[in-house]
Amino acid sequence: MMTTSKFSIGQQVRHKLLGYLGVIVDVDAEYSLDKPQYDDIATNAALRSAPWYHVVMEDDNGEPIHTYLAEAQITL
Repeated sequence: MMTTSKFSIGQQVRHKLLGYLGVIVDVDAEYSLDKPQYDDIATNAALRSAPWYHVVMEDDNGEPIHTYLAEAQITL
C-alpha cells in the first residue's frame, strides 16, 4: 500500500499543540527512528504507519531544533 503524505519538503508548518513554526526537511512514510523506539513513545498503530516529518523549528531563544513529528501533530 502506498502512503501519501499531506505535507512536502520545504513547506512551512505549525506544531498543533505548541504553536511553533517550522519547515519540513524530510519525510518518512512511517515512523523510522531507531531511538526512541516507537513503542516507547506511542501505542497507536495507525499513527505509526502514517507519515512522519523531520521538521526544523526555532526554540524560545531562536535556536534551530530538529524535531520528528507525526502528521497528526502538524498543520499549515
